[in-house]
Amino acid sequence: MMNFRQNKNKGTRKVLILIVLSALFLILLLSGSLNRIFSASVSEIGRPFLRVGNSTSDWFDKNFSFLKNKTILKEENRSLKERVQELESKILSCQALEEQNKELKNVLSRNEKQKYLIAFVLSRPPQSPYDVLIIDAGSENGIENGMEVTAYGDILIGHVNEVFVNTSKVKLISFPQEENSAMMLDANVPVIVVGQGSGNFEINLPKAVEIKEGEKVVTLGINPLLLGIVEKIKSNPSDPFQKIIFRLPVNIQELNYVMIKI
Repeated sequence: MMNFRQNKNKGTRKVLILIVLSALFLILLLSGSLNRIFSASVSEIGRPFLRVGNSTSDWFDKNFSFLKNKTILKEENRSLKERVQELESKILSCQALEEQNKELKNVLSRNEKQKYLIAFVLSRPPQSPYDVLIIDAGSENGIENGMEVTAYGDILIGHVNEVFVNTSKVKLISFPQEENSAMMLDANVPVIVVGQGSGNFEINLPKAVEIKEGEKVVTLGINPLLLGIVEKIKSNPSDPFQKIIFRLPVNIQELNYVMIKI
């Protein structure tokens, strides 16, 4: 009987406590205090996350700004390199023109007693036909068929073969099977020079004529022009003739201008 009363009293107290707490909760809710407490709790709990978020945002801003600046610097560096290369090319071009100008002045002063017309080479083999040059001077400039065409005024390289109004064709003396009269300077022997193409020549002489490598081959006349220098001598015991091999002393591929004797 006593146990039943004790249990009943305990149950009554729990109910009263629950009613009191419920009433207190209701009062707090109606007064807004609970909302403030809840908001404050959420704010305290979320503050560390907000700090982390702000720090992360700052980190990304700084690093992306760095990457952006790095990209801009790379682009500026590339532009500067291109500009430097452009200026270097212009400097080299100016130097080349200056050297060519000096060369022309030297040639003209060396040949001031002779009358020459300077023409620039427009085309050369393999762009033009075999052993033929195209120059930028023609009938309007006084060019005529048969005129001697030289390199630097003292090396014969060909003759004007065909004349147009503003251009002309020059047939090189090395044209295959082209024959020209010449002289072995040291031996003082007249010879016939036969072109072999690409600036090469052959001369056939009796073995009795003594010829040495390095001997000059020149044109006939009071003011001889150089044709080339002997490079090789071929001789066969069964052949009474010897073959003299030489070539033009200039590189046609690098010749930018010629001088026509007028």
